[in-house]
Amino acid sequence: MRVRTKLPIPAKAEKIPLEMSKPLPDEEVGYCRVSTDDQNPDMQIAKMRDRGIPEESIFVDHGVSGRTMRRPQLSLALKLMEGRPGWTLVVWKLDRLGRNALGMMQLAQEFMEKGWNLVSITEHLDTRTAFGRFYFLMLAGLAQLESDHTAERTKAGMARRKELGIPLGRKTKIAPEQFAEMEKMLLSREHTIKAVAKKFKISTATVNAHFPGWQTKTAAERKAWRRAHPLPQKR
Repeated sequence: MRVRTKLPIPAKAEKIPLEMSKPLPDEEVGYCRVSTDDQNPDMQIAKMRDRGIPEESIFVDHGVSGRTMRRPQLSLALKLMEGRPGWTLVVWKLDRLGRNALGMMQLAQEFMEKGWNLVSITEHLDTRTAFGRFYFLMLAGLAQLESDHTAERTKAGMARRKELGIPLGRKTKIAPEQFAEMEKMLLSREHTIKAVAKKFKISTATVNAHFPGWQTKTAAERKAWRRAHPLPQKR
């Protein structure tokens, strides 16, 4: 007869709180956010006061979605921290800072570059600790990865446009007949680049960008350069 052995039920593991550094109110800035004007940020503000953060260092955005990083009060909070490495932004919960993944990653990268810290009271996240620094480094790394991928996609897109013969660069306010007149003036050698720029109310850099070394290039060289660098189209 087969005897079933009753295995002991393991005790429920205790949740170990993450390490948090001691509050430094004089070097901390509080940030609170509510999504609608009807919501009350008093509880979040109270958490900031409990840490000892001065009233003038607590910033609150009202009626701002977590999916946008355009937040007037957050901008003011970061402005207060500008030029003060080692300072800390304190939020009640990480989602108060944002729910936009890319925006959060970019914010993490900015914090790393400027030497700022972040504390999330609810999640016990503190970038002054080993785990907090790891978390922020991961976010910053993801932001850099996204930036690199964007640059690669842009470069590939520009190469494809060039293959198809589509002009690159932004459109211009200069009409085709004006470009033709500029070229005629430069080739006559009776006008300086500065004079051409003044006539068309543009910078000498713009003239040089569209007609580099035009007065010294041969006709074949000018034709080859223009084929590779077509003039921008008028708006």
